[in-house]
Amino acid sequence: MSSESSTTRKGFWATEGMDTFLNYITDPQIQEKLNNRQSDGTKAGDVFKNIADAVNEKHNVNWNGKTVKSKYQYLKKLFDMANDMTKSTGNGDTEDTTLRERILAKCPEYDRLYEVLGGTLARDPPSPFQSGDTDAIECILSDGEDSLSGEESGADSTDRPGAAPENGTGSGYVSVSEGSDEARLSDQAPKYVYKKTTSMVPAKKRKRTDAQFSFETFQTTMSEISEAAKAASEKHGNPSEPSESLSRREKSLEEEKKAFAEEKRAFVEAFAEEKKEFTKAFAEEKKAFAEEKKAFAEEKKEFSQEKRSLMADFKKERADLKQQQETFYKTKVSF
Repeated sequence: MSSESSTTRKGFWATEGMDTFLNYITDPQIQEKLNNRQSDGTKAGDVFKNIADAVNEKHNVNWNGKTVKSKYQYLKKLFDMANDMTKSTGNGDTEDTTLRERILAKCPEYDRLYEVLGGTLARDPPSPFQSGDTDAIECILSDGEDSLSGEESGADSTDRPGAAPENGTGSGYVSVSEGSDEARLSDQAPKYVYKKTTSMVPAKKRKRTDAQFSFETFQTTMSEISEAAKAASEKHGNPSEPSESLSRREKSLEEEKKAFAEEKRAFVEAFAEEKKEFTKAFAEEKKAFAEEKKAFAEEKKEFSQEKRSLMADFKKERADLKQQQETFYKTKVSF
């Protein structure tokens, strides 16, 4: 154990057998067997069972493979939560505590676990914005500049494919052509481009028309927009789906919920085992008490018999004394 974590071991970390459990879990060979399929057919469940047997033999506890699996999953969750502190903004040192102190408070064995579980980023790679991949960022910026310059130039909207007519009755949806920058970015995230029906021409230079926009025309326009959006959703995915960060957060919450359920199940199993042992001990004590009660009843019976015998002897002796007294008085009177 590290000197920093030894002073903070409590609760989950102070469970009997955790030292041996951590020694096995932080062994690279054990991690290799847990994460990769073995040629000899060894499965993760077999590894968990072997660890449980070793812990039981050394610490005289009653673990099984499910117990080890539950503790391992909960251990990884604590490590991931501590590791996220190093990647999230706003988690630096404060006046009260340092970042490392908060990490060790969450996961006292963080340093040892990082040596074998430090590849978490490989399972959950960051987005191009976080990893420094500037190609996608430059592409997005260039697209934004091109679209902005096109609007400021005051070009006629009818010259662009899919643009709405001047009377405002078009769908307003611009499809993404193959080979364009938007099409290349669609692999990263679906994009939906809606152009305004009016250009960026100053208000004084716009031509006023006498066209009437009826309610029926409005309904038709909205229907066309809905159909176009539905078709685009089927092709590129639903734009209302959660963002990548929100999806990761939901996944993290699901993992936390699963880890909590596993920990709860382990606690229930341990409680059931303790209850079983308590019930057994209580039954033995109850049996011993019944035997003592029986012995006491026998002693009481013997005492009662002895008491009756003594009372009978006492009454007999008293009767004899009374008879002797009467005989004495009769003899004295005769003299």
